Amino acid sequence: MKKFSINPEAAFCTEAQHEHNGFTLIELVMVIVVLSIIAAFALPRLFDFSQDTRVATVEGIGAAVQSAMSIAHSNCMVDPACDPNSSSSSTTLEGKVVSMSNGYPASSAAGIGAAVQIESDKVTIRFEPFSPWNWTVTYVFFIQEDCKVRYGAQMAVVEIITTGC
Repeated sequence: MKKFSINPEAAFCTEAQHEHNGFTLIELVMVIVVLSIIAAFALPRLFDFSQDTRVATVEGIGAAVQSAMSIAHSNCMVDPACDPNSSSSSTTLEGKVVSMSNGYPASSAAGIGAAVQIESDKVTIRFEPFSPWNWTVTYVFFIQEDCKVRYGAQMAVVEIITTGC
């Protein structure tokens, strides 16, 4: 069994003999503060998530339009007051009258606009012609050019465009 002895003079060292073994708490806190300030200004410029946000918004609006179209169509099929073969019929969803065209919400504010119920200052709703599918009127939930959702009642199609987001 080994015996250890304590030298009382070795426990105390003079200023010249003192070795620096680490950082003080103040030094560590200052480094953390400086790194936090750098991160607060550099990271938002390094990682720009605004495009991802616009794409997610447009996809969310597209899903809402698709769901509203399906719900309104289903409601029209079971509502005796709604004629799915008429180009000017209506049904009621959550207390709002929705204009229908051939069993689907019409391409208007009273049609798909009433069914979706999107109220935001970031989304502009407008009409535009769209010829590839021969839609006479297209209801558009517009974020910016080529970043929008188009709805056409004639074909009951929802088109999500995210190329310009």
